Amino acid sequence: MHLVLLQRYLREICKKKSTLFYMFCFSVFMALFTYIKYGETALWLIWYCVSFAASFTAESFAGEKEERTIETLLTLPLDLRTIVSARVLFAVSVCFAAEMVYLITLLFAGAELSAYFFAAAFLLVPACLFAFCYLMVYFSYRSSNVRMVHMKSAPLVIFHIIPVVVCLALSSYAALFCALALFGIEFLCVRSRFKKVFSAEFLIS
Repeated sequence: MHLVLLQRYLREICKKKSTLFYMFCFSVFMALFTYIKYGETALWLIWYCVSFAASFTAESFAGEKEERTIETLLTLPLDLRTIVSARVLFAVSVCFAAEMVYLITLLFAGAELSAYFFAAAFLLVPACLFAFCYLMVYFSYRSSNVRMVHMKSAPLVIFHIIPVVVCLALSSYAALFCALALFGIEFLCVRSRFKKVFSAEFLIS
């Protein structure tokens, strides 16, 4: 059921060709800009993906409330937790696609990427995205409009970037696995909290 709803969300965004074109162009621009100006790109890659994720997750429930389509969403023969999981998977999938464009652009530009960079790209970025997206969907659920969610997203982005900065500054695999553990604990805590408070009555109130 998760995949059915995920496919629906992906089909919806595929219809928005202008959005896809913007994502592609911005990913290429960010990769070239950060590589040419800063050289070190791992931190910028994670900052870029997390910031991108904020725009997709902010509207997950708050946007439905604003557009008054939340009742339609709740009439679907799906468990509420399935809807949450699909929203998170959708945001992570889109951001991961943007990350792939970013990485491919760096490789075509001739960037010399270390094994530690790839470990950060394929381990740290997905872990950070899953934890961040789940937290953003939770705040979207608790907020009445998208503006409130975006106001909360700025400190959340900073909170998730700090362990990444420490990890990359140390350039240690031990630090990387500590950051992975931190994001894993955060994900499990938010997921547990979501299970306790999530209800259809709250969404339509």
